[in-house]
Amino acid sequence: MNKTVKSVLFGIGAAVIIALIVFFGYLGFKGEKTLDRMTLSYTDEVTMKDGALEAVHSGVEFKNEDATKCRMNVKWGNGDDNVSFITMIKIIAPSGKVDAWVTGDWGDCEMEFDLSEKGTYKICNEYFATAEEFDAACKALDPDSVTENDTFDYNGKDGNWNMKVDISIVTSK
Repeated sequence: MNKTVKSVLFGIGAAVIIALIVFFGYLGFKGEKTLDRMTLSYTDEVTMKDGALEAVHSGVEFKNEDATKCRMNVKWGNGDDNVSFITMIKIIAPSGKVDAWVTGDWGDCEMEFDLSEKGTYKICNEYFATAEEFDAACKALDPDSVTENDTFDYNGKDGNWNMKVDISIVTSK
């Protein structure tokens, strides 16, 4: 190889390396920065007796010091439980405002939402034994939400259930 070809190849290589450094440096300043990762779980005891629903609520909390975004995976129940109720899991900001929520008789859901406040967030469940109660709760959180009352089969079966909720959280800025 002659000297000119070596110089050109060296120049191209140096330009590519500088471009990569600038590009990844830009992403480092503009991309999301992961602030915290956590795994939480809790179990509620739910009882249905003669159509009346009773629950011993537990829930969990997590502290947000500086994050603005949250990615959360929430798992509860399974399709084999045949529960007599619908579960609503709420993520409540320090001010009491509900930042995010998810519902179902069981679920494995991935959510992404903004963390509107700094402080201690609370995650808790509510349970509904009738489609009307469930519809009212959804509309209270989001007036534009649409629920289809006839798709929920509340059989009113008496029983006791341990509703375990597993949560993994990644907060970022």
